[in-house]
Amino acid sequence: MHTLTISRENIDGDDNNRFVYNLPGSKNLEGAEIALVDLFMYYSWQNLNSQPLQNNTLSIVWPAMTSGDGQTTTPQTQIAITIPDGLYEISDINSYLQQWCITNNYYLLNASTGEYVYFFQLQTNVTRYACQANSFAIPDLNTGLSGFPTGYSQPAAGFANSVYTPIGTSGGLSTVSNQAPGWYFNKNFNDLVGFEGDTNFPTSGVFSTTAGFPTGNASIISSSAPNVQPNNVIYLNCNLVSNTYSSPSTFLYPVPAKSSIGGLLSIEPPEFAWNKLMPGQASQIIMTFTTAAGAPIKLQDPNVLITLIIRDNADKHPSIGHTTSNGQPSSMESQKLSRHPSNNNSNTPHHNLLRKWG
Repeated sequence: MHTLTISRENIDGDDNNRFVYNLPGSKNLEGAEIALVDLFMYYSWQNLNSQPLQNNTLSIVWPAMTSGDGQTTTPQTQIAITIPDGLYEISDINSYLQQWCITNNYYLLNASTGEYVYFFQLQTNVTRYACQANSFAIPDLNTGLSGFPTGYSQPAAGFANSVYTPIGTSGGLSTVSNQAPGWYFNKNFNDLVGFEGDTNFPTSGVFSTTAGFPTGNASIISSSAPNVQPNNVIYLNCNLVSNTYSSPSTFLYPVPAKSSIGGLLSIEPPEFAWNKLMPGQASQIIMTFTTAAGAPIKLQDPNVLITLIIRDNADKHPSIGHTTSNGQPSSMESQKLSRHPSNNNSNTPHHNLLRKWG
């Protein structure tokens, strides 16, 4: 048996998903097998990115706005929001949406407490095992700037005037009373939060009229279970493995995301699951982490420790070996083999042992 340890020192590339171990000399792998002893790594692979998942964009549909002085009006606008690549829970996505609102002045300020007021929200609905999208009514122009709730004020740069055409330094208010923003769940992002792809809330199709917006506060529950981690199980692969029963054929062992984000994953198989190695000469062992479909997985934490065990063809067949005192082999297995007629050229007819003496 031969034990190998692969760690972050063996990383090859920028995505921390490829490890190269150089064997000392070229090895003949005819009849050899490999198994995972243990694997220690952190749950750090991304669930939201531009590539390859293409699921990091959603859109908010904002109602038409009129400047505080009533001089300028901008039409309803679908605003794309791109979330930076990373590993997110639903609450983390909502936190980013709040930061986006602060950066772009889509919030109000509670003057007495300093709290920020936002007009759209994503949250987990544990009871329904779903994601819930909330929209909150925007102050309207019917009462001018006094339309803001008592004790609240708009950002210094103006309310909701940074994404589309500026509507004046005094900011803007909705042109229709009590409207709330709408949602547009882009394809791929929709799967992560459990909504149908490329659809609007609360109406299907494009927000072509003011009737398409919610009146007052509104919520919608996802129609299916959120697939927050599209790759909840990833594959550990070895370039030398020849597994004709799996795809990819280099599959060695599954790695489930069974901890919280950033938590330590400890994979310790109860027994060795031996895999055949490709026959021929080899000078490198290359371990990779991929999706079940074979696409590369980007690990954000490079701290990985992989222990492998290899048994050569000779390791699988006991050798009678050298004898001990009294001329007997050192193990019971070897003694059994040494006494077998096929190993000591005995010509004794074994069926005679079944005869009865007369």
